[in-house]
Amino acid sequence: MKIGTKFQVGYNAKKYNGEFISRRAEWTEDCKVVMREDISYMVYYDLDREGYRTASGSWVISKLKQIKNVS
Repeated sequence: MKIGTKFQVGYNAKKYNGEFISRRAEWTEDCKVVMREDISYMVYYDLDREGYRTASGSWVISKLKQIKNVS
């Protein structure tokens, strides 16, 4: 993914008892995907919470067409 790409990521979050969540995100130079034998991780920048988060296991990604500035 190119740096600066804005996207939506969805996954079952352990933090929320496996509930499916969706976040607006941006790919930065600090983002990465780590593949291991037992599990995969994706570090992404959460635009709503303004910080890095990690999705683990499996996730879905869709490109955002437009980001509205929420101030």
